[in-house]
Amino acid sequence: MGEVKVTVKLNNAMDFAMLRRGLIQPAEARSVTVEAVVDAGVVRSCLPVDVMQALGLRVVRSINAQMANGEVHSVEMTEGVDMEILGRLVTEAFLVLGGEVLIGQTALEATDLLVDCNRQRVIPNPDHPQLGDHPHPVRRIVRREHNPGLHASPFGCGRRPRSASDADSRNKDDVSQAVSVG
Repeated sequence: MGEVKVTVKLNNAMDFAMLRRGLIQPAEARSVTVEAVVDAGVVRSCLPVDVMQALGLRVVRSINAQMANGEVHSVEMTEGVDMEILGRLVTEAFLVLGGEVLIGQTALEATDLLVDCNRQRVIPNPDHPQLGDHPHPVRRIVRREHNPGLHASPFGCGRRPRSASDADSRNKDDVSQAVSVG
């Protein structure tokens, strides 16, 4: 089975934010279009040093990243990059690694795209095929009956039991559920 490749447009997110605010001219906003390898086995997207330099990106930090062979290496991470894949937009920090642009799971999930390995192509999720203008599945929270034994999580992203005994006695229907609308 061969590589899956897709054409992507990469924009320096800070340049394009300044362009939208009228602080720079269109010719000053840095952008490149490249043929990228899509690898659903890779978590974070990667780009080589020459693409980072062409986009005028800065390194914001270094992280420890585990390679496919299991080794852990310190890898630099860039500022935000606006990435357009098949008309869908995602902003990500890239790892500076390798000799070609590599699209990972986080970008695929954020754009709701899937890898069709049989046909060696990237396709929109069949459940949400027309998301070009709105790249993310719409989610809404459906509230069920209030349970005083539950309180908001400290991260503001759901509800959790106050104690382990509450977790054992709670009814699944009493908690909020995320429902995909599409």
